[in-house]
Order: sequence, then structure tokens, then C-alpha cells
Amino acid sequence: MRLADLTFLVMDTETTGLDPRADKVVSIAGVWTRMGEGGFRRESFLVDPGIPIPPEASAIHHIVDRHVAGAPTLAQVLPVFQGDDFHAYVAHNAAFDFGFLPSQGRPVLCTMRLARKVWPRLARYSNQYLRYFLRLEVPEAEGLPAHEALADALVTSRLLLAELAWLAENPQPGVETLADLIAWTEAPNLLEICNFGSKHRGTPWAQVPRDYLAWMKREVRDMDPDTRHTVEHYLQRA
Repeated sequence: MRLADLTFLVMDTETTGLDPRADKVVSIAGVWTRMGEGGFRRESFLVDPGIPIPPEASAIHHIVDRHVAGAPTLAQVLPVFQGDDFHAYVAHNAAFDFGFLPSQGRPVLCTMRLARKVWPRLARYSNQYLRYFLRLEVPEAEGLPAHEALADALVTSRLLLAELAWLAENPQPGVETLADLIAWTEAPNLLEICNFGSKHRGTPWAQVPRDYLAWMKREVRDMDPDTRHTVEHYLQRA
């Protein structure tokens, strides 16, 4: 099936923290998206996490315990997002969201990793940065409460459409099906601009000093796969 004919379910979550082994979902949203129709259906819920929401998490998404008092549990709302009316899940930084959500064996496409393929020279890849870099119009997100995942899901839906439009105008060899697209997206990206730390942020990776690259490889344990691949690439060249 052509990419233009697929229906994607764009997901977003807000959580009590970053560790899916200990933290829980407090807000979940999905936007059903298809080329030519945009985001044609949306669903969102506040979720009772069953544990207190720490202030560090509330400072990010502004959800506090009183917002989720009496809300459904994640198990109660998940069936809304598990129907047979879409072909693949989508999320921005999908590894995070689907650390908390079951994919049920469905394909998962990450718009952040796809953005790194499509626009490799950017210093940042958050969905809000890409929203304004690409001048995406998301009027349906305006005025939504800050404590909902829906606003981010709507932005990611528009970002997905922009990425698919780019691919339609710039066909990539061997990228024709959904499986091709996910494989291409998941392959390590050789980043062009350093977006790590502050000392060399914004500098082309090719110009980052070798001793700094060696320090990163030796000391930084939480590098994302693309950054690690890029550091190792330029260390081998140096």
C-alpha cells in the first residue's frame, strides 16, 4: 500500500517521570491522520496514574493530582487507541511514548528520527521547534489547556504530513512501503550539527575537536543512538 493511502494514529503522552518501569501515564492523546485529510479524528484523556505526580513532572506538563482525581485508568482508555482503523502508530520520540504504551506488535514510526533524515542540519528536533521552523499551521491546537497531550499530538500530526509531503517530492531509493520507511528511519543518522551540551552546540560535527569526541564516547552514558553513531564516525575519521 502506498504511503499516501495509509492511516496513522499519532500518539502523545504526559507522564509522572521518565522511567517506564516506575512512572505512569497521566495524559494520553491520539490523532488519526491521513494524507489529504489531515488529522480527521482525535481522542484525549486525563489518566489516573495511581501514584502521586511529582512536582518535577508537573512543572513540565502542569498536571497535578487534582486534575486526575476520578479520571479513568490507562487500561480503561487504551482500547480507544487499539482498533483496526489505522495501519501504524506514530509518535515524536517514539521510544519514550512506547516505553509506556503497548504497540501490540503494530508498526511504530518516529517523526523525530524521520525529521533527522529529512532535515539533517538542524540543531534541535523537538516537535515544537519543528513546528515553528517549518511554519506549520496548527490552529486546532491553539487554546488547548497546557495540561493535555492533545496539543502535542496535533503538532506531531501536522509534522508527519509535512514529512510525508517531503518524501513525495524527494523520493528516497528503496523507500516505498511503510516497512521501508520505518527501516530507513531507524537506520543510524549521521548528524551534521552538534546539539549536545553547550560548549560546541551549533558547531558542525566535523569541526568538533577530537578530544571532545573522545570524552563524549568515554564519559557520556545516555547518548542517543544517532549522537553515538556520529561521535564514533568522526573519531574514526580523525
